[in-house]
Amino acid sequence: MKRILKIILAVIFLASIVPGISSSADGTAENLSTYTEVNPTGFMTVNDTTVNVYGMPCSGSDYVYYDFGAGYFGGNFILDYSLQITYATALGIFYPVILSNALGSWATINNGGESSIGLRILGDANDTSLQQTYTGAGYQSVPDNSWSLSTQYYCRLKRDESVGTYGTLYHYWYSDAARTILVDTQTLTIAQGSYDYQYLMLATSYGSGATGAVSCLVSDVYVYNGAGAPAIVNNDSAVVSYNTDIGMYYVTVSANLTDDGSANTTVTYYYKNDTEGGEWEAGVMGGYQSIGAVDMGLWLAGNNTGDTYSYYARAVNDYGTANSATKTFSLSTAEAVPDIQTLSYPLTYSAIAENLTGNVTIWGRLMYDGGLICDGWFWYRVIDTGDWIMTEPPTTSLETGDYWSYEIPNIPVNTEYEYRASANNTQGTVNGTIGTFELIDVDEPILSTDNATSVTSFNAILSGRVIDDGGDRVQCTLEYRKAGNPLLSWLVSPWAWLETGETMYYQCDDLSPSTTYEYRIKGFNYWHIWGEGSGYTYGETKTFTTVSFTGIPVLNITDYGYLTDYSIYVFGEVLDDGGDAPDVWFQYREVGSSIWLSNAGTITSYGVAEGYEVTHYIQDVTYGQKYELQMVGENSYGIGYSTAVSFHFVTEDDTTTPEPSNLVPGLNSLLGQIGLDSEGGHLFFIIGLMVVISLMLILSPGRRLEEMARFTVPIALGVDCLIFVFGLIIGYIPTLVTVGVIIAAAGTIGIFVVKLFRGRGGSVAV
Repeated sequence: MKRILKIILAVIFLASIVPGISSSADGTAENLSTYTEVNPTGFMTVNDTTVNVYGMPCSGSDYVYYDFGAGYFGGNFILDYSLQITYATALGIFYPVILSNALGSWATINNGGESSIGLRILGDANDTSLQQTYTGAGYQSVPDNSWSLSTQYYCRLKRDESVGTYGTLYHYWYSDAARTILVDTQTLTIAQGSYDYQYLMLATSYGSGATGAVSCLVSDVYVYNGAGAPAIVNNDSAVVSYNTDIGMYYVTVSANLTDDGSANTTVTYYYKNDTEGGEWEAGVMGGYQSIGAVDMGLWLAGNNTGDTYSYYARAVNDYGTANSATKTFSLSTAEAVPDIQTLSYPLTYSAIAENLTGNVTIWGRLMYDGGLICDGWFWYRVIDTGDWIMTEPPTTSLETGDYWSYEIPNIPVNTEYEYRASANNTQGTVNGTIGTFELIDVDEPILSTDNATSVTSFNAILSGRVIDDGGDRVQCTLEYRKAGNPLLSWLVSPWAWLETGETMYYQCDDLSPSTTYEYRIKGFNYWHIWGEGSGYTYGETKTFTTVSFTGIPVLNITDYGYLTDYSIYVFGEVLDDGGDAPDVWFQYREVGSSIWLSNAGTITSYGVAEGYEVTHYIQDVTYGQKYELQMVGENSYGIGYSTAVSFHFVTEDDTTTPEPSNLVPGLNSLLGQIGLDSEGGHLFFIIGLMVVISLMLILSPGRRLEEMARFTVPIALGVDCLIFVFGLIIGYIPTLVTVGVIIAAAGTIGIFVVKLFRGRGGSVAV
C-alpha cells in the first residue's frame, strides 16, 4: 500500500466581526432527534433539525416534546423557529409551538385545566392566533395574523414579564433567517398569573372533532431562557495606522461583550469627529455576537490628520440596550509597527521521502507596513514542546499586501506542529496568530449507503456513512435521481465532512409519487487529491419507491343544462380521488352571495372512485336569477372543490335571449332558446298549424276529405305519442307536448270538417 501524506493546516485569525446566530443557552440549535415523538397517526417524521408533518389529521393526538424540567421557563424567554405550511384544509387546526405543564393535544391540555401558551394555525381562514390556557379551566385567544401557503417564515415567540401585570407574549413573523425583515407581530396580554412551564411541544394536534388535515415543517429551533438586557465595556485604546499607498487612516477599535442577556445580541460602533463638531455616525454592524471581544476596523480620510474622534460600542437585544463608555483617538501620520497575518493558504508540499517525511511550506502576509520597509520570518516547533525554531534568512523589503513563505524540510508524519509569522520595521516587531499543521498517512476511504427512511409521496430521508475514513476526514454528499435512465444527472445534497463511524442525512423534498429513485453516498479525502486516487469513492447504489399520492380529491363539472324553467341537471367527475374515494355532493348559490343553497352538504353519492361521473338534478331555481354551481368531494384527507360554473335563466332585460310568451310554458322555453319573443311565439303557433294542415292535404292528393282525415289523424296522434315519450326521456315534456298538440289539433280540425260536410249530406273531393 502506497503511503499518502497530506497537510492539515488550521489558523486562528484575529478577532473580527463575523455575522452569526447564537442559539439556545449554550449557543447551539435544539437537536430534535432527542425529543420524544408521540405519533399515533403516523403522519410525522423527525430528524435532528426538522419536524415534518404531512397530511396529519387535526383530530389526532400527535406532538413532539422535550421535558426541560419543572418551572424551567420561569421568566423571560425567546423561542426562535422556522415554519413552512405546505398544505391545510378547512378546519385544518394545529399548533407549531406550545409551552405547557401537561402533555397531549391542545384540547386535552385545555379540557384538563392545565396551563399553556402557544401559537394556533387555522387552515381554512389562513389565520393564526396566540392562545393561553389557564390552570383550572378556560382559555383566551387573540387572532391577528394571516399566512401564505408554502412560504418560509422565521418566527420568534417571546415573553416579557416587565410588560403588563402578568407579562406579555409576543409572536414575530420574519421573512429572512437573520430576522431583520419583520412581516407581522402578534401580542397577547397574559392573564391569570405568570406561569412557569416545563414542556416545549412542537407540531401539536388540535385533538378535537375537527375534520381537517395539515402538512408543515417546523425546524431550526433555538431556546433562549431567562433572557435579559446585555452588558458591554470598551477594551484597550484604539489602534491608529496610516496607509501611505491610499492616503487613508485605518483605526481598530475594540469592546468586550460581557453579557449577551441569553438572547441574540448585536453590536454597533458609533463615532464622531470632535474637532469638526461632527454628528454621531454608525460604523460597521456585525451579526449576532457571542460573549467576548468584538472588534471593528474603520477607514478615515487622510486629510483629517490631527483630528480627534470619540467612539463607543452599543449592544442591543430584545430586552434592552447597553452602551460602553466613550473613548477618544487622534489621527497621526507617525510611523507605526506593522500588522501581519499568519496564513492557511496558499499551501504547497514536496515529494515524500521513503522515510515518511515531507517538506511543508508555510505562508504569511504583511497586512500593513507602518509606513516603513519590513522584514518577515517564521517560528515553528512541535506543538507545546521545546523551543521555537526561527526560519532564516528573513524575507526582506516587504510592503503592505506582500506575501512571503518558507519551506520546512523533513517533517515526520503523524506529528503536529505549530507556527506563526513575525515581521518588524524600525518601530518594532509584531507576531501573527498561531497556526498548526500535521502530515498524516492517508488511504482511500470506505463508504456505505444506508436504506432510505420516511418515504412518502414527495419526501424521503437518505443517509450514508463512513466505514473507514482512511486516516483523514472525508468530504461526502448524497446523490439521487430517477432510476432506469443512466443519462439523467445526479441531484446532490450539501457536502459534509465525516470521519470513521459518522453518518450524514439528507431529506429530499422534490420527489414525485409512485416513482423509483436510485441513490448513493460519494466522497473523497486527500488520498484522491495527493495520491494515486482520482474522482470519488462511492457507497452501494440503492433504490426506493415513493408511495402513491394521498390527499384531497380533484373534481370537475363536465356538463350541465336546463330541464325546465325551474330545474337543471349537472354531471361531475372525480379526476383524482387522492387515494381515498370521496363522498360527493353539489351546491349552488346566487352570484354575489356567500351562502350556498339547496344541496350544500347533502351527499349525492358515497365513495366515488377516480374516473367515475356523478349526475344530479337541482330544482326550485328562481326564474331570471344568475347562479354559480360547484361540485364538492370529501375524503379522509380533506375537502376538494371543483371550479365553479355559472348559469342563469333569461329575463326581459337580456336582449340576447328575450323572454317568450307565458301562455305556453313549454313552447316559451323552446322559443326563448332560439330567440323568439312573445309575438313571435304566437306567430310560430299559427304558422305551425297551417303547415301541418297543408302537409295533410299534400299527403292525400285526389282523395276525399273523409279518407284524408282517416289517413292523417292517426298519424298525427301517433307522432304526438312518440313526442310525449321522448319528452319523458330527456325532460323537455312541456315543450314537446306543445308541439304534439299542434299536430293533434290539425288532425282534429280535419275530422271536424269531415263531419260538417257529412251533416250536409254531400261529399267533397279534393
